[in-house]
Amino acid sequence: MKQSAVVIKSGDLTLEGVVGCPDEVSGPLPGVALCHPHPLHGGNMNNNVIMAVYFALVESGYIALRFNFRGVGNSEGTHADGDKERNDVEAALNTLRERNDVDGHRLGMVGYSFGTGVISSGLPMYANVKAFVLISSPLRYLEHPEIADVSLAHPAIVTAVEDLFGEPATLAQYWSIMRAPGAGVGEKPFVNGSGSHFDYKPWRCVGSFVKWMFAVIPF
Repeated sequence: MKQSAVVIKSGDLTLEGVVGCPDEVSGPLPGVALCHPHPLHGGNMNNNVIMAVYFALVESGYIALRFNFRGVGNSEGTHADGDKERNDVEAALNTLRERNDVDGHRLGMVGYSFGTGVISSGLPMYANVKAFVLISSPLRYLEHPEIADVSLAHPAIVTAVEDLFGEPATLAQYWSIMRAPGAGVGEKPFVNGSGSHFDYKPWRCVGSFVKWMFAVIPF
């Protein structure tokens, strides 16, 4: 794979990012922006979960962009608790759209923890994005009604099911929930503050899972 540093303009701020591309690119490829976990807990674009998904995407033939939100690493600005970070995500998507090797009509987003909140709270801004993956999303981030609208709007899911069973299918709802391993083993489906949330070892399979999911449901 090939990697290169990129500069992302988010309003008056300059954000740092890294783009990964397959060694051989034949025609424009789908692009995916990756949103890292909470910066106040050490989250950045080099987070192990983000890196695992990043490498898996490039191996699968996607162009992946990981970047630091405002106030993180060498990105300008200050942390805004997810509010203004939505503008950073939109800027990252625009950076992908402007690349000659990216198909601007085939964009996806992946968020981990805090990154899922930035994505889910800004869904109306990302109307042209084809695929969303929310990894270990805190429960409060899944309460946005727009999430159901996005999941219902993905025609590739219906096609994949129809091909699998050989008969017409109607999509009621599609969810892919990836929670922290070991969380919610008891009666509650989620355990707030689970120690495994930021422990990469139980998350080693996440790259393979995303790679498999995008193979089954391409965009």
